[in-house]
Amino acid sequence: DFAPVMNLLKSGDDATLSDDQIRMDVDSISLAATNLYGFAGIGGAPWEDLDQDGEITGEEEKWANTNAQGVAILDADMAMALMRPSLSQIPGVGAVLPKFISLKVNIDYAGLIGLEDVVTANLQDIQVNINTSIIPGLPPVGALLLALPNIDYIASFEGEDTNNNFILDEGEDLNLDGLLNRGMEMSSGLNAFYLDFDNEVLEVAGYAEFKLLGIIELSAGFYMGKRIETVTLHDYVSGTDGTATTVSLSFAIIEAYGYIGEPSKDGVYWIDANEDGKITNEDGGAKTSDSVIGVALEDLSIGFTVMRQTGVATWDDVSDETEIALNVQGLLTVYAGIVGSLTNIELVGVPGVELRASDFVLYANFSTLPTLIVDFSKSGDEDENGVRGAFAITVTPTLSLSFEELDKLMLVVQGSALARIYSGDFDYIRMSAAFSFEISTDGMEVFFDGQLDIANGLMN
Repeated sequence: DFAPVMNLLKSGDDATLSDDQIRMDVDSISLAATNLYGFAGIGGAPWEDLDQDGEITGEEEKWANTNAQGVAILDADMAMALMRPSLSQIPGVGAVLPKFISLKVNIDYAGLIGLEDVVTANLQDIQVNINTSIIPGLPPVGALLLALPNIDYIASFEGEDTNNNFILDEGEDLNLDGLLNRGMEMSSGLNAFYLDFDNEVLEVAGYAEFKLLGIIELSAGFYMGKRIETVTLHDYVSGTDGTATTVSLSFAIIEAYGYIGEPSKDGVYWIDANEDGKITNEDGGAKTSDSVIGVALEDLSIGFTVMRQTGVATWDDVSDETEIALNVQGLLTVYAGIVGSLTNIELVGVPGVELRASDFVLYANFSTLPTLIVDFSKSGDEDENGVRGAFAITVTPTLSLSFEELDKLMLVVQGSALARIYSGDFDYIRMSAAFSFEISTDGMEVFFDGQLDIANGLMN
């Protein structure tokens, strides 16, 4: 959105750069810290260097001291860089030029430890990624909705790629992670940490967990952020696809599990069956076998994204005039996608009563111009063959929310519910319902099935 202005600040022409890049002289300050561990409490820190190699590695060393009680941060990496155009040194010029800010934070664990009998509160796999700029006079709303100038660290810094050929050659894998790390190196050796952004991003993601006295449990993955995304657009008038760069604002709660009610003997309702420290779908819905009374929430996910086109989109098999018209329409259109699902929410442990809602699904793909939408099934990352997969909001490789179903203009809502009062195999009252509503470019479908059964003589 600021390309014409930023071109005035470039430090000469460079044929190796793409149309959306310029080379600029900057003044910078940066700082970093890797493998950070911190603890405040009693019983000593939870970690211990068991093999005496000078580093804390592996889960066994992180949690070696089971007597620790307090607040801890385990295995954190942080890097920050502040930059400004060198022209800012000219008196009065700095007041109108952008300032670039980059921040990258990865934290394995932050929260309470050793107090699980009373309270559990922690964040895991925390990621904070910021690569943007501060434009003097630009209001906060503009900063959210516009694509702002930023530093392309992949193009600007070679990192491990010492011969600058974008290939991991022998001897270049300095941190032994099997990857070619380009970007601004913030620490070296096996703990090498890089600022490796190549576009604007402001995001925070992770996994959160809270438990209190076995009475309340709540856990979920979470995401909130602004990104620059390359997406596939579809125009229903011309019947063709286009590729566009968009500014996206996204939010998601992923695989939420919860419980409120009577505590079990072990103090937990949902069980971490695979012992990875999280309650997710990977645990297969494992739960206590104790008979407890409460309300249980199983696998709730909800996510939405709002997008607007920035720059010029390219369209397949259309005339120049049609492409110009589609770009004008695209620049004036706001796109949105919503996905949601709920496996189950139910009242548990009450003898003779069954009350639950299950299998709820919500899909919505729409825009302010209904003839022009984002095909989310083809708006994700490219594979090695250049084919785009589905758009997804990702916290970890095993904790993500796909928008693959949103491949057309659509609204889908469906689910089921059951209420039952019974004794053994005999139902005094049973009410059940299932519904589905779908409207899309394929047409409209509505389904409802409900049933009410009342035992003979109960109404007398």
